Amino acid sequence: MDENKEALTPADTDTTDTEVNEAVQTAQDVTEEAAAEIAETGTEITADAAAEATEATAEDAFSVTEEKPEKKKMILNRAIFISLIIVIIGLIAALTVKYFFNTSLVGTDLFGNKTDTTWHYSQQIPYTDTEATGDEPSVKTADVDVFYEFGGDGKLTVKSGTITSEGTYTLRYVDNDDVTDVENADELLGKPIVELDVYDPVMGSTISGAFTYTVEGNVFSGKTLRIASLYSPDAYLDLDEKAFEETVLTHEDEFTPVEGLTGSWSYKSESGVHTYTFNSDGTMAIDILEPQYGYHIRQTGIYYCTDNTIDVTVFLCIKQDTTLNYTLRDGKFVLISDVPGMDGKPTEIEFERADQ
Repeated sequence: MDENKEALTPADTDTTDTEVNEAVQTAQDVTEEAAAEIAETGTEITADAAAEATEATAEDAFSVTEEKPEKKKMILNRAIFISLIIVIIGLIAALTVKYFFNTSLVGTDLFGNKTDTTWHYSQQIPYTDTEATGDEPSVKTADVDVFYEFGGDGKLTVKSGTITSEGTYTLRYVDNDDVTDVENADELLGKPIVELDVYDPVMGSTISGAFTYTVEGNVFSGKTLRIASLYSPDAYLDLDEKAFEETVLTHEDEFTPVEGLTGSWSYKSESGVHTYTFNSDGTMAIDILEPQYGYHIRQTGIYYCTDNTIDVTVFLCIKQDTTLNYTLRDGKFVLISDVPGMDGKPTEIEFERADQ
């Protein structure tokens, strides 16, 4: 009996004294039952069989304690998983606020990179209705949509109808040099401003200088932008975020190009370069590039032509038609103005081939 007690003593487990005593007691009970069975049946049970039965019972007694480390591991894994979920939710929330509630002049993507952002305003301008009859006034007004597209690269493009004008912008903060002689200098210092340098074809003037700006709203309710003069805050322009919709002009009649006219023609003046492009499909473009100011104005449209006239159609608030007189002479495109020169003769401007 004493030998069985020694065999059942746990050497390498972390069980309590109570558990050990219970295991030993169980082994003793099994041994006594085996002795009783021998006495009743007369069957001999070998020492090896008794030892196997005792060992199996001891293993069952200690099986509960061996599961404890596994439970601790499961609890630890669950804590790590919950922590990761909390971090991911927090990151998603931060990115959502940054993207959907961004109040900067220029948009940013989820990684903080600047993206193109377009702001829009509407203005009434007068135009002459050439089809007005009777008592109907020939001078009318129309709402013109103007779009300011702030590119992520510092490029500013003004678009309206089929006219685009390219310029630049710079984002910075008000410094001491900006408010040297300004009474409320302390209020302005540190405020965000944007420096604009672009030609607005609808206003018909250059927008240049430093402007304060404020952005309100979000992608759900819509965003608004107010640009105000740094020195005259009462002079401001309100815009809303809106995508530009391109105006596409098409021919109503079949187009037939004139041989020798198709292509690009350029004229260089003191102020810049003027380029007329006539495509074989009846589309055309007029580009005015003024390097000294950094402006690039482009007017696209469609045209019909004969041997000496070009009827150009563009779009601003309405379709606008213009007739150009021209001739092809000595490999040049010669534009003939209706306005006479000092000598009383029509003014001619010679354009050289720009695509050769």
